[in-house]
Amino acid sequence: GVLFIDLDGFKAINDDYGHKAGDVALRVAAQRIREEVRLSDTVARWGGDEFVVVVEDADEALLQHLSLRLRQSLAQPFDAAGRSLQLAASIGMALLSAAAATPEMLLELADRRMFEEKQRKKRS
Repeated sequence: GVLFIDLDGFKAINDDYGHKAGDVALRVAAQRIREEVRLSDTVARWGGDEFVVVVEDADEALLQHLSLRLRQSLAQPFDAAGRSLQLAASIGMALLSAAAATPEMLLELADRRMFEEKQRKKRS
């Protein structure tokens, strides 16, 4: 399975507090993501403020549970340049299936689901 994670409001951290604060936010996010996954899973920064987690031997329940834990962990305040900041994330999930039978299709589906979640958040 794959989780595609985008940090919500990351641009505002860079704009409001500077790139050093943004760099701290990225390091904090990466560390927190690594702390929540199993040793057999893979965490990668996809680009900008996006991360991908490849979850070995995953099912829907495992991805849902991991997604919830990641949201909770990322939401914990952290210090950057003397300011207490928080992160939120939009997360798209996908499992290998007929709709996502290749690694490329799996990533594309997870990315699309992340984008759909981000759009739902903006509307509400």
